[in-house]
Amino acid sequence: MDFITNAEYSNMHKIYGREEDDQFFADLTEFLINDDKWQNITNKRREEYDKLKKHLHETKGQDLKIDKYLFLIETKIFKK
Repeated sequence: MDFITNAEYSNMHKIYGREEDDQFFADLTEFLINDDKWQNITNKRREEYDKLKKHLHETKGQDLKIDKYLFLIETKIFKK
């Protein structure tokens, strides 16, 4: 679940329409782990993140945190 944005999580929460409790998080986690679409999305993002992180480290000596990467994704999603 590291590579799912806050906006995507919020949308899933609205769709389920349930209170946030331990069972909700367990169900959501199970769904995300078992859903092929989300597995493909998160795997692609993980690969992209690793490449970008390596590139920034090698070219600028900077470290890229996952939360910054997800912020960039959210910004890109909402600009469409």
